This record gives sequence, C-alpha cells and structure tokens, in this order.
Amino acid sequence: GEKGKLGSFYALRQTGEKSKFQALSDFIAPEGTVQDYVGGF
Repeated sequence: GEKGKLGSFYALRQTGEKSKFQALSDFIAPEGTVQDYVGGF
C-alpha cells in the first residue's frame, strides 16, 4: 500500500538498503499492512 511504501521509503533512505528491503517489504506486505504496523523497520 501507499503508507507501507512511504514508511519503507523513509526507513530505507536511512539504512541504505533500498533494493533489498523494498523488495522484501513488497513481497511480505504488498498492501503495506506489515510495514504500516512496524513503522520504521
């Protein structure tokens, strides 16, 4: 989802692990539910 992608986008900017974690978050939570819940993970 958009919120999940936004949350992961900011988190990934901080970690520098954009491609790996973006792919992982999209695979695990394509609707953003998990990312919305965990916030900055």
